[in-house]
Amino acid sequence: MTNLEFKQTVAATLSALGFQKHGASFVIQEAEVGCIVGLQKSRFSVGYYLNAGFLIRSLHPDLSSCDFADGDVRTRMTANVGSDAELFEFEKIEHEQLKSIITDFVRTLVVPSLSVAGLRRIVQSQPVLLYQTTVVAKRALGIE
Repeated sequence: MTNLEFKQTVAATLSALGFQKHGASFVIQEAEVGCIVGLQKSRFSVGYYLNAGFLIRSLHPDLSSCDFADGDVRTRMTANVGSDAELFEFEKIEHEQLKSIITDFVRTLVVPSLSVAGLRRIVQSQPVLLYQTTVVAKRALGIE
């Protein structure tokens, strides 16, 4: 797939899953938690990282000026294609495979995390996320 096809597939898939395009990112939000997904171009190879930042709305009432890097909890989608599991090399990944990875990520991680209680459960169930959670967010989630 080409660079353009990759970006179009990401956009179409996220839009179909309820995300809205906001600048270069995609946003989905509920009353308590929002999630911003963005593409980060690799400097060293032909591909992108798909980053996600979860923002607790009580800490970030207005998500319009936020980016995935501002996330209280940050993570990346996993491509499992090639040598770098987090790198989506658009020349090596198939359209349906990309769509499936994004859909699975949204359904298993994003949707359950769109409430404070859900985000707390996800962070506690995946210890690596504890290291990618800000101190302020840990307090807001009741995690120490």
